[in-house]
Amino acid sequence: MGRKLSIPEPLLMTKIQHEVLLHISTRPTTTLKLSGRARILLLGYEATPYSVISKELGIDVNTVKSWQNRWIEFQPILSAITTRSDLIEGITLFFKDLARSGKPKKFSDSEEKQIIALACDRPDNHGVEMTNWSHQMLASIAQSEGIVESISPAQVGRILKNKPFATP
Repeated sequence: MGRKLSIPEPLLMTKIQHEVLLHISTRPTTTLKLSGRARILLLGYEATPYSVISKELGIDVNTVKSWQNRWIEFQPILSAITTRSDLIEGITLFFKDLARSGKPKKFSDSEEKQIIALACDRPDNHGVEMTNWSHQMLASIAQSEGIVESISPAQVGRILKNKPFATP
């Protein structure tokens, strides 16, 4: 004898919220991630069990629960939105991933831009008798000119590799 599926309470949503979620889940320009999140909520509106949604969408049960609980939490805010265009924008923002924990960036965007600008400048403009910069020399000059308190040559290389910039 199989396990009995517990049927959750249907998610509450207004008619316009349902229409917007249906629109988001079926429009061709919607990413798979966004479409899947909309479908989690639409199936929750139909009181589909978490395990069925999980199997149907090929995702973890905890992901289903997480998005449905998040909908319940944000429902009062989303219910205050009255126009369709504002609701589309609001739900799209709702679907964005929350900030994740992790080590914060060590260098600000401003510091990175200054290091890139330094790399684009000629070494002799900074009292360095070289024709081309090395990461070691860029790190040294960035510190001596007060751009950053300290930085390794490897970090300079990562900044230059990951940031697009134009050469003079």
